[in-house]
Amino acid sequence: MKKEVLMTDLNENQRAIIVSILGGQMVNKRLADLGLIPQTKIKVLRKAPFCGPIEIEARDSKLILGMLKDWCSTIKVGEETLEAGRETGLIALYFWNKIKESYNDEFQKPFKEGAGIITSSTHKTFQGPQGGIIIGNNNLDEKDWKKIEKALFPGIVYNFHIHRFPSLAITALEMNEFGKEYAKQVIINAKTLAEALTDQGFDVLCPNLGFTESHQIIVNVKEFGGGKIVADNFEECNIICNKMALPWDSAHDATKNPSGIRLGVQELTRFGMREEEMKLISSFFRDMLIDKIDIESVKKEVIDFRKTFQQVKYCFRV
Repeated sequence: MKKEVLMTDLNENQRAIIVSILGGQMVNKRLADLGLIPQTKIKVLRKAPFCGPIEIEARDSKLILGMLKDWCSTIKVGEETLEAGRETGLIALYFWNKIKESYNDEFQKPFKEGAGIITSSTHKTFQGPQGGIIIGNNNLDEKDWKKIEKALFPGIVYNFHIHRFPSLAITALEMNEFGKEYAKQVIINAKTLAEALTDQGFDVLCPNLGFTESHQIIVNVKEFGGGKIVADNFEECNIICNKMALPWDSAHDATKNPSGIRLGVQELTRFGMREEEMKLISSFFRDMLIDKIDIESVKKEVIDFRKTFQQVKYCFRV
């Protein structure tokens, strides 16, 4: 058994054993009626995005629990090891969308939990050149690693763009030096922005889960015209965000004009912005969407604000 976590922290296809139920008597009884009691083995089958329902397998039955109802977040589990997978020759591959997360102690540590391979990007929250990376666990068999190399080249990749390596190496050194401090402030800023937007009257998703544990938050802007319309209007104000489909959007709306927008604070943080700036930024959103202040006035506010943050932080000084 590994460390105890909440069931909401498990990934799809991950197995675990229920250790305890943290809810009150009513929640305990309802879950017990479903067969979810301590020592029950479960497997996560599917997880809907943005705090949507989670489908699990338990006692030869399939159950769907609503995360927003706090049911899943009351179930504490112990993760099973991946020894069974190793015995059958399976290798766990972990897609790490934002490798910066490795510098935050609150995030998972895939290799320590048994993953054999990690794939990730070298840009976004990891401030390196655009590209991808594949990392193998020290325990990965050399033959398996050779298979990966052969599949990539010649096959998928024909040009490695070697000129990226010096900047990637410098970024890695900077992250070793500043990564923990940077990751911590990114999450603080994201939570602060979510709370401030909520106070301004916006519908920020997952307040019961602390809004976020990463660099980004999701805002439902359906009442303001939808994600595409809002993102386009913000761009005219020099605020860049992107539309985001939410679980309840139809297939048509999800691609054309979804209900949400996604906001990330990693770049704001890298330029030295902190909690007070997140609160000020939330006021730009209110000015634009709720108070209907004209675009040029908001744009001028944004430009004047941005001029005061011109130096990149969390990096070596030249």
